Amino acid sequence: MGLYSDYIFPTFFDWVVPHKGFDEKREEVLKQAQGKILEIGIGTGLNLDYYPKEISEIWAVDPNAGMQRELNRKLAKREIKVNFFLAPAEKLPFDNGEFNTVVSTLTMCTIPNLQKGLTEIRRVLKPNGKFIFLEHGLSHDSNVARLQRFLNPVQNVIGCGCKLNVDAEAELAKAGFRIASMNKNYIPHYPKILSFVYQGVAL
Repeated sequence: MGLYSDYIFPTFFDWVVPHKGFDEKREEVLKQAQGKILEIGIGTGLNLDYYPKEISEIWAVDPNAGMQRELNRKLAKREIKVNFFLAPAEKLPFDNGEFNTVVSTLTMCTIPNLQKGLTEIRRVLKPNGKFIFLEHGLSHDSNVARLQRFLNPVQNVIGCGCKLNVDAEAELAKAGFRIASMNKNYIPHYPKILSFVYQGVAL
């Protein structure tokens, strides 16, 4: 981690990521969260306002200490309790089968070893648990996909490891998840290279 990732990017993240279209999707996804919940890559806590009101406590991981500082500022003004762990998705500090729900929103794009991270998510989920996700990624439009692949090295630097070309559906299947539901479409009024989203539930 460095000056940009620890101090500049967390502030930049809160400025550029919030968007009405994404916020509506967050609310749709998070209303399915129940039981003991783990959020992967909680970042600065953009999901906090969209959990169902009955959710009073969640567990969360993020590998970026700068994100944790911004998260703590938000938590001071909210009632939900977050048990935060500074840890990567590839090495979750939890027991097997500990969670009913694992949440990932705009996070799979940043996990360096995504297959290892997804394997860890499967490990900590209960046998009947669910992985709910909202991820931007590789477009089904070949022209947009070509541009995503071309710009991916630039995005990787600007976005602290964020990739434009992750096919979330294929990655989940490769990791052994069964897709229970999935919608794929663009978020309106947002650049297409960033707004093609995979939204759903995997088991």
